Amino acid sequence: MRNALAFTFAFTLLQFLLLVKSVDYGCSIFCTCDTWYGLKRATCANKRLYSIETGISGLVEAIDFSNNSISSLANYELAAAGLTKLRYLNFSENGINEIGLAAFAKLTELAVLDLSRNHLNYLLPDTFAQNTKLRILKLQRNNFNLHFPKLGSSSITDLDLSECIISYLPADSFSNLKELSKLDLSKNVMIQLNSKVLQSVLSLKTILLDRNPWSCNRVMQDLQAYLLSRKVKFTPFCEFAGPKKFEKMIQLEAPLKKVSKLHPPLEEKTPKPEKGWNLDFIKKDNENTLKTLNTINFTRNLDDIENSIRNTSPYWFIGIGFLLGSASTLTLIYLWFSAALSCRLMSVQSRNPLGSINISSQRTSLLQNIWRYNEVDADDASESQICPGTPPPPYREVMLHRNLYPCARRG
Repeated sequence: MRNALAFTFAFTLLQFLLLVKSVDYGCSIFCTCDTWYGLKRATCANKRLYSIETGISGLVEAIDFSNNSISSLANYELAAAGLTKLRYLNFSENGINEIGLAAFAKLTELAVLDLSRNHLNYLLPDTFAQNTKLRILKLQRNNFNLHFPKLGSSSITDLDLSECIISYLPADSFSNLKELSKLDLSKNVMIQLNSKVLQSVLSLKTILLDRNPWSCNRVMQDLQAYLLSRKVKFTPFCEFAGPKKFEKMIQLEAPLKKVSKLHPPLEEKTPKPEKGWNLDFIKKDNENTLKTLNTINFTRNLDDIENSIRNTSPYWFIGIGFLLGSASTLTLIYLWFSAALSCRLMSVQSRNPLGSINISSQRTSLLQNIWRYNEVDADDASESQICPGTPPPPYREVMLHRNLYPCARRG
């Protein structure tokens, strides 16, 4: 009997202790509670929850709401549920598409917030203004292509914006993140990134830029040089083979220019060979130097031409094309009118009685063409002298042999 009473008392005490522990951890029927890095944690993942109203006690310091069906966070919703002591909050892999301006208000102890893998398209700048202890903010796998979040927080040190379909960053994107030291922009769709975007982030130590479709142009070259000058840790995203050669050319160009201005060509100043000197080596060295100079000049000329073409406005090419087309059209019209006018004048003169001289010359040329095409012998041609009063060829002859009379009037 005593053993049965002792067993009943021990079992009742154990249930009471478990109940007290459960209340202490703030668990509910939808969550499991434990201690995680010294924090009282409630894990409510994979429960198909549509709301944060699960009856969790306000004593909980870390909550995992990942992989549920929560679609929005209203203003003061977390504070109204008594979750003001949270230091870690995980909302990843939900369907959140809207967050109120004061959704995280009164969560003054919040240090880590995970909003990754949701349907967020925008965030208001002052969404985390009251979370003065927020250090890590994870926003990867959202869509910020059209509305990049210009967050205003003086405490965020680690910001993850990877896989957010970001194609462009405004110059003031991170101007309000004064303590930002690590930035992840990997796996986006950016083609280039201006170094001015990062100049306001004076505390930046690490940046991730890999797996973007970078266009390795001058802008990206300046960005890489800027990150190197700031000693920011990053993985090289472009290999600039051209600038390295250009730097070597500059180093060679400076001393060679001075020599060419102050002294005659290198071949004239070659010293006389003495014992132990290798003349072939000297000649080869001079030839290589001259080739280097020619390469430098040629490269600089190409660069100047390319820069001038790039800086030229396209309107100049349109204007030049218009002028050339107009000039060609006017020239063709002038030639056509000249030919038509000459034929017209000749036909008028042929009908003018005063134009006997012109008519006679035309008759002479026509008769000469007839004789040439009829292959008249030279003797016959010498005997048949052209008389000034020779009549013009008959109309039938002109119409049958139009190729002999280019200015004949067409009936």
